[in-house]
Amino acid sequence: MADPSRRGTDTDGNAGADGDAGDDVVGSDAGDDDRAGVRRISRRQGLAALGSVGIAGLAGCSLRSVTDRVWPRWEESLSATAASPPAATADHVVVGGQDRQLHGFTADGTRTLRVETGGPVETRPAVPTTGGPVHAYSTDGDLYTVTTDGERLWHVEGRGTRARLERHGSSFVVVDSTDETVTGYDAVTGATRFRETSGFYPPPVVADGLCLLPAVDGAPGPVAVDPETGDRLWTADYGDVYSTALGDEHVVTRLGETVRCHRARDGRLRWETTAADSVYSSLAVGDDRVYVSAERSDTNDQLVVIDRESGEITARHTVAYRVGALAAADGGVFVGSTVNDSDGGTLIRLDAFGDDDSRLWTRTTELTTGGTIETLGRVGRLLYVANDRAVGAYDPATGERRWRYDPNAHRVGVATGNETLFVSHRSTGKLVRLPVD
Repeated sequence: MADPSRRGTDTDGNAGADGDAGDDVVGSDAGDDDRAGVRRISRRQGLAALGSVGIAGLAGCSLRSVTDRVWPRWEESLSATAASPPAATADHVVVGGQDRQLHGFTADGTRTLRVETGGPVETRPAVPTTGGPVHAYSTDGDLYTVTTDGERLWHVEGRGTRARLERHGSSFVVVDSTDETVTGYDAVTGATRFRETSGFYPPPVVADGLCLLPAVDGAPGPVAVDPETGDRLWTADYGDVYSTALGDEHVVTRLGETVRCHRARDGRLRWETTAADSVYSSLAVGDDRVYVSAERSDTNDQLVVIDRESGEITARHTVAYRVGALAAADGGVFVGSTVNDSDGGTLIRLDAFGDDDSRLWTRTTELTTGGTIETLGRVGRLLYVANDRAVGAYDPATGERRWRYDPNAHRVGVATGNETLFVSHRSTGKLVRLPVD
């Protein structure tokens, strides 16, 4: 996380000028081959172009809005009127289409697969971290598994129209809302490893050696399953939970005002922390801290920082009206929340906190929100945040805005791979790769 001495000057929450300079190219890597449809322009070229346009040509737009516009590294128009949220491996990106096809591309935009499905693919596909097959669920109720170059592997027939897919290592988990089941498969062979009756939310969490099922029929609380064998490892006894997160050796759950930490291998309760004056909402696990947001009915929400080993609350920070997302990274955490816009509506606000629990910077972004934040995270040298229409990129050390991507689409989906950032235009059927440096 950033050194507190580098905190940004925009600490009052107002948007400030970013002061970018130089000839760095927006939306392009030096040495990249030219691709059709990809526009490349340096900031100096952009300023020169403004001079040639003249003042009259700037009516209705600001210098800032022009110079921080970002152009995709590449853009692909699918043969579909709509697209699913994308999913990315270290080397590939896959996206489903309303055209009843699963589309796949390498990180440089080369198409690798186009696979027919029995219905539109509307939910996010599932992919491994690197290599291995990819999976998609179609509205015909069937599950499709193919290699990254389009070879069909195994196929499971079903009757539902939507399912949530989770993939980690060789384990693949399908949450079917129609049958109200959670099924674990061998990702390569399709062999069934376990099947449990469970609700659709909250979704299971999969990690090395553990699949946590937050709500299982007949169990008194969350159930930990070995994803390789399907054996039940342990069961908690305090009822359903609202959210869960996995660390290397810890399982953290949230139920109302109580946060609990279990030892992953046997479920032993390490600690529980309860706040009497607030209800915990969002949850994230960092290297040595647990972060939760505390909803408060009469004032702004708080970020509550908990020591992961002891369960002691080490800090409380007031943020904005409602917290919508937390992203733990580099020993600290980023918080996405909503604030009122003086022109009406609400805007996304970002706060950054360091590994010493200090607030590093605060910034109110230009992204509007109807009360939700679609995604928040780190990739490459950027902190990114998205609403349902646009993506903003910021310097994680200072909060300064790097760029904004605002396509002509009323829904977008975001996925990150290894130093890559992809956005699907879910309402218009496009896929783009955006820069992360």
